[in-house]
Amino acid sequence: MKKFLEKIQLAEDGKKKRWMILVTLVAMMVVVYIWLAYFNNLLADLSRPATVEEVKVQSKGGFSFLETMKSGVGTVFESLKGIFYHRKEYIIKPSP
Repeated sequence: MKKFLEKIQLAEDGKKKRWMILVTLVAMMVVVYIWLAYFNNLLADLSRPATVEEVKVQSKGGFSFLETMKSGVGTVFESLKGIFYHRKEYIIKPSP
């Protein structure tokens, strides 16, 4: 591996650029493949009918992910609204 990397380092700029593009494409394909596998798994879980035990666990559990995100976004917007709509007071201290 070390010799291979040294060979690329000593190669012409065009060859280095081709290797960079190839490695970038492979890395992007791996990331997209993992993302699609995760997404496929997520959809498979949602399309499968829930068992009675899962329904009981979900009803006992607290908030769902979307409810938690909605609550968090609401909190952030309330904070921003408070920052922008409160009357602003500035304390100006004269320099000594």
